[in-house]
Amino acid sequence: MDKIQAIQSFWSSFGLPAYDNSTVPDDAEMPYITYELNIGDYGEDVATTASVWYYGKSWKPIEEKMKEIDEVFNNGGININYDDGNIWLKKGTPYRMRIADENDMVRRYVINVMIEYH
Repeated sequence: MDKIQAIQSFWSSFGLPAYDNSTVPDDAEMPYITYELNIGDYGEDVATTASVWYYGKSWKPIEEKMKEIDEVFNNGGININYDDGNIWLKKGTPYRMRIADENDMVRRYVINVMIEYH
């Protein structure tokens, strides 16, 4: 597994479709996760973001999913091995923000993440 596959695998591990921002299908239906694909070299720390998208009247379903994601980051993040080393995904600053949308049925959180490449 290379770096790109490792990052894809992580964001897909939450039970939602996950897409890097440049590959979201036109017919994608919420809920899903999107993420920036910022790749670094060995020894680099890279800032990146992900968004969790839901559609509906209530914030409750997205809040439940955020608890699941928060659990990973609140416990120090996660190390993922790839072919040439490992990456450590951890909280960025600020960690997460609720984002308003023109469509008041769209529910979105943006998560700031730091990735250390080792």
